[in-house]
This record gives sequence, structure tokens and C-alpha cells, in this order.
Amino acid sequence: MTAARMVGFEMKRSLLYDCGWISLVVGICVAISLAFAFRALRPSLLAVVPLVYAYLGMLGGVAFSQWMGWEYSLNFVNLIMFPLLLGSGIDVGIYMVYEARSARRPRVSDLMSHTGRSVLCCTLTTLVGFGSFFWSSYTGLISLGTAAFYGYTGALFGALVVLPALLGLWYEREQHERAAAPAKQPAGAESPVGAGPQTALH
Repeated sequence: MTAARMVGFEMKRSLLYDCGWISLVVGICVAISLAFAFRALRPSLLAVVPLVYAYLGMLGGVAFSQWMGWEYSLNFVNLIMFPLLLGSGIDVGIYMVYEARSARRPRVSDLMSHTGRSVLCCTLTTLVGFGSFFWSSYTGLISLGTAAFYGYTGALFGALVVLPALLGLWYEREQHERAAAPAKQPAGAESPVGAGPQTALH
């Protein structure tokens, strides 16, 4: 029994260490990818919103499961979902923000009816894949499937509820800035007739 406990302790310590540095490496790669894709801070932060809700969903699922009396908690098996969500949970945010910033500049309703539908289907198929672990005879895989369910459900909520609301606010702010831009220009700058050299200075 002593040897078995030592082996289990060593496995847990090794997995926690590996999850830590793997998550760090994946996080750096994700940050570089966002910087390369958007080249701006605001859209990069918006793309991270579903990932934040993915982690909140997975952590909140622990409290919810304990409140319901279910036997689920974070362990050295389902902690693998942290780097997995970091690499895959952010995809839905990138899809939504990238389409929102495209040349078409779709309205939020159009964004939801097209890209949002694709995001929904992609996330549901991922949930089905991880959900198959529910029928496993190994409790570790069951907990992994449960963590994935909570995590991807949170990512879906962030991508289809929270992120569209933030994008709508972003659209409104851009429209106000464009409407206010002509008002900041001098009155003589709008009329080239009789304009002297000083009218070109802003």
C-alpha cells in the first residue's frame, strides 16, 4: 500500500507540473496567434471572452455539482482540460471577432445567424465527443468528460451571449466616434473655396 500511494502521489505531482508548464506554453502561443491575427488589443481581448467563461464554467461546475450532491471535483485527470480549453476554447471567440471585423461589418443579428450557427454546431460536436466519456467505467475519464461539459458549455455561453453583446457595444461606440469626427474638424476645412494654407492644419 505504501508503494502504491507513493506511485499515486508521484503521478499527481508530475501531472500538476506538466499541466502548469504546458498551459504556460499554450498560453504564450495563443497570445502570439491573437497578436498576429488581430494586431490590436481590443479585438484580442474580445476573442478571449469565451475562454474566460469556459474556465468559469468548469470551476463553477465544481460548486454546482457539490450543491447537487454529485461526486465531481477537480482531480489530476480532469486538470488536463485547462490546457485543452486554452487551445480549443478560444477558437469560437476568434471566429466571432474575426467575422465581426471583416470587410462586410455584419450586424450582430447577421453575425449570430451565420457565424454563431457554425460556432454552435462546432461546440456541440466537441461536447458530444467528450461526453462519450460519461459511459466509461473509469471514474477519471468520467470526471474528464464532466469537466469538458462544463467548460465548453461556458465557452458557448460566452461566445453566443456575452460576446455578441460586447460586439454590439463596440459597434455603437465606433458609430458615435465616426459621427463625432466631422464635428472636431474646423469649419473652414470642409469648404475648399477660398481656403488659405492654414485650413490644412488640424
